[in-house]
Amino acid sequence: MFSIIIPLYNKANSIERTIVSVLNQTYVDFELIVVDNNSTDNGITIVSKINDKRIQLVSEKKQGVSAARNKGISLAKNNWITFLDGDDLWEPDNLLELKKLIDAFPNAGLVSNSYKIVESNGNLRLAKYLKGDIKNKVYQHPNFYRAFVKADVPVNSNSVCIPKNILMEMSGFDEGISNGEDILLWSKIFQKEKVVIGEYIGSTYNRNANNRADVPVKVLEEPPVINLFEALFYETSDWKSYKLDFETFIAKLLFLSVMGNIKNGTLKNARKFFKDERLKKLDSNIKLSGAWILASCPLFFSRFLLKKMIQLNLVQ
Repeated sequence: MFSIIIPLYNKANSIERTIVSVLNQTYVDFELIVVDNNSTDNGITIVSKINDKRIQLVSEKKQGVSAARNKGISLAKNNWITFLDGDDLWEPDNLLELKKLIDAFPNAGLVSNSYKIVESNGNLRLAKYLKGDIKNKVYQHPNFYRAFVKADVPVNSNSVCIPKNILMEMSGFDEGISNGEDILLWSKIFQKEKVVIGEYIGSTYNRNANNRADVPVKVLEEPPVINLFEALFYETSDWKSYKLDFETFIAKLLFLSVMGNIKNGTLKNARKFFKDERLKKLDSNIKLSGAWILASCPLFFSRFLLKKMIQLNLVQ
């Protein structure tokens, strides 16, 4: 029924707990493919000592989480493919609830459970969805960009379940970019396929983890994924209907790049983004003003303010 893919890169401190959360699933028809991506710690040893015939440990020499996930997709024996990062967790009924969604919507191009988030300050909260989107325990929102801007990302790499043929048709995760490859793929699927998201809280996404697969070490320039999003968006026949939401979406991606530079202490690079007119489409002048203050003050004071803002959950 399910093929579960976990990319592994230096997750020795968390990978066992992640895998145990998979092995504790109440629905047991699955295979688990762990794809090591040139780890330098003892994560591989930890995985190899877990005795369960459903686990397959392989390696991918090409660097990057996209290459690791794509390797897992190519090896998957089952039609429905799910993903889990090496520092995140599933609830015991995650697969069971996904199966219920699949049974109810067999022609869906993506099904997903809802999820929880551990923030950078350690606080746990439920992911936010747009009001009114969940009806009869099922969330269906055709406008990925509005959903992303107005709330949390509707799905993430720990919550989704996608047919293998659709992943192959979409060419999997883009290996040419190091950040945003997951939301690029989700947006492609949202534009072309039926997407169904259930109310069940099936996974925990840990923003507080070290060495996250989806967080860049440095964000010095405009992320290449933005150009890919713009090309994808204007290919759609009804793009004018979503233009305002899309512009706000691009502004949010640029804002995340600003914050990435601030967190890395590269304040000069952060300030460059404020020259981009697209950033002005962000739907929060308060966030823009706060980011400008952080980017403009001396580095030691910027770091002090940022730490306080993270503690107060004012920034992620």
